[in-house]
Amino acid sequence: MKGLAAFALACAAALVPSLALAAPPVPFVSTLPADVPSPSLSQAIQAVSPPPSAGTFGIAVKSLTTGEIALVNADTPFPSASLYKTAVMYEFYRQKQLGRVSVNDVLTERSYDYEDDGANLVGLPGAQVSAGTALQLMMTISDNVAAHMLEDRVGRANINRTLEQLGLHTTRVGPFGPGAPDLLGGYAYTTAHDMLTLYQTLATGSAVDADSNREMLNLLLANQVNDRLPAQLPPGTPVAHKNGELDGVLNDAGIVYGPKGPFVIAVLSENVPGINAEPYPTGPAADAGMANVAKIASAAYAYLER
Repeated sequence: MKGLAAFALACAAALVPSLALAAPPVPFVSTLPADVPSPSLSQAIQAVSPPPSAGTFGIAVKSLTTGEIALVNADTPFPSASLYKTAVMYEFYRQKQLGRVSVNDVLTERSYDYEDDGANLVGLPGAQVSAGTALQLMMTISDNVAAHMLEDRVGRANINRTLEQLGLHTTRVGPFGPGAPDLLGGYAYTTAHDMLTLYQTLATGSAVDADSNREMLNLLLANQVNDRLPAQLPPGTPVAHKNGELDGVLNDAGIVYGPKGPFVIAVLSENVPGINAEPYPTGPAADAGMANVAKIASAAYAYLER
C-alpha cells in the first residue's frame, strides 16, 4: 500500500506543471448576465428533485448565457463537505498573487493534519509535499490531508475573510469565529446560492487574476470524481466542479460547459439515507443518492440546451 501511495503521489507531482501551464479547453464568460428568475427552469428542476424521504436538498442553477436562474432551498446552510476545498484553493491563489505563497513551497504534514479516513496520498505526519502537489491532490481526488496542509499554510481566518469579501456570507471553514452560526455540528458550511456566486466568478476569469483563474479551472476540470454532476451528461461535456460527501451528505457544485453556453449548478444535500462517507460512499443507497444529484444536473442541461 505504501508503494502504491508513493507512486500515485509521484504521478500527481508530475502533473502539476502541465496543469498550471496548459490553457483550459473552455472560454471565460465575457459578460456575466443579470439574474433572470425562470419558473420554467425551476419546474424542470423540481420535476426530478427527490422526495423528502431521500433527503433535504438545496439547489441553484444559472445560465451564464441568458441569466435564467432557479433557486430551490438555495439560501439554507448545508454542511459543505469537501466543497470547502474550492475556497482553500481560491485563497491560495489570492495569496500567491500577493507573493505570500508559491506552488514550490514545501509543506510538512503535522499530526493534526492526519486523517485515516477518506483520501490521503500524502502519508503519515512528517511527510512533505510541494504546495502545487497538495493543490493537485486536494482538487482532483479530494485528498483531506493535502487540504489540511494548505489550510495551515494560508490560514483559516484568511479563507473566511476572503469568502466574506466575495459576498459568500453563509460559507465558512472552521474555526468559524465570532458571530458565525452555531450549526451543522462544527462542519464547514455553505449554501447553494453561495456556491453559485463563487463558481460564476470563476467562469468569468475574474477570480484573482486571469492566469490564476485558468489554473483554478484546470484543477476543477481535472476532478476525477465524476459520479454526480457529470454522470448523466453527454460524454465529453467539460465540467469544472468539486464534489463533497459526509455521512448523509452528497454535494457537487461547478460549471457545466454545454454547446449553447455554460451554466453554474450547485446541488447540496443532507439527511440522505444510507450514506456512510468513510472511506467513500458505496452501495445501493450511495448509488441512488448520487443518481439523484445527477438527474438534477441532467434536467438543467436538457432545459438550457433545448
